[in-house]
Amino acid sequence: HWVATEIVLASSHKQRALLIKYWIKVAKKCLQLNNFNTLLEITAGLNLIAVRRLKRSWLGVPSENVIALEELERI
Repeated sequence: HWVATEIVLASSHKQRALLIKYWIKVAKKCLQLNNFNTLLEITAGLNLIAVRRLKRSWLGVPSENVIALEELERI
């Protein structure tokens, strides 16, 4: 729940979008390092309902990052 907590506690939509983008980047790095456990935990945190319902924040995340997250979820 650490990932979700950090995102939800951010004070603005822009900060939340930047944090979502950051955690996707960290998850991609975990994949490169074959750290599948942390990859799973990060994607689970990003998919918690408390994070997914932040529509305006998700609109601020670039589409390539959203696509990358979807690819990571398939793994």
